[in-house]
Amino acid sequence: MICKMSFFLVVKSSALWLGLAVCLESPITKYEAGAAKWEDEVAALIQSDSVEIADSDDILFLGSSSIRLWKSIKQDMAPWTAVSRGYGGAKFSDLAIYTQRLIAAHYPRAIVIFAGNDISSDTDLKTPEEIVVLVNHITTTIHNQFPNVEIFFVGITPTSSRWNLWPEISAANLAIKEYCNSKASTHFISTARSYLNEQGMPRDELFEKDRLHQNGEGYALWSSIIKRDLGNVFQNKQ
Repeated sequence: MICKMSFFLVVKSSALWLGLAVCLESPITKYEAGAAKWEDEVAALIQSDSVEIADSDDILFLGSSSIRLWKSIKQDMAPWTAVSRGYGGAKFSDLAIYTQRLIAAHYPRAIVIFAGNDISSDTDLKTPEEIVVLVNHITTTIHNQFPNVEIFFVGITPTSSRWNLWPEISAANLAIKEYCNSKASTHFISTARSYLNEQGMPRDELFEKDRLHQNGEGYALWSSIIKRDLGNVFQNKQ
């Protein structure tokens, strides 16, 4: 009887662990095929670690083309030194796969993350719950390597090009904010109010002609918001 019961418990326990393992893998494995298109860009970024890394006084930026195209990032983020590792049209689902490789050579004071493409069209969007699962994976990956690093998720910006999706984007921003509020050393940077005019519409003067990517004026505003929030967190940590 004891042997049969022990065997039953072992089998049942193994099944539970197998089911848990599948659940833990699914947020990553199901996005691997889509993320593969960025492999060359990510590999190039990792190669650049031989020239520049973020050390204990620096801010490491991860994310999509909004980070990659930020050519004035070092000037805009001064006096902090910014190290940029943005690529293509990154989504949280890509970063969940690439984060470990992107941070491996660095030991930054903080990591700032922006990915705005998980909700990009009526046929290409994730639920807030799906996004939070990915944000949690990214956060866990970072804090496994850097337990005390400060992580900042920048809110997805309201833009005219995706204004029809703003209700879904707003819901995702709220979910990310609530997640960050529940985690130590994890913060949400709200930007929406600064990017909407008095009529509650996106401020197109802050964007390029595509009404999606920011221009110089937009990046100047973005950096002022990011620096304000970084400064507040660093001051409170002293």
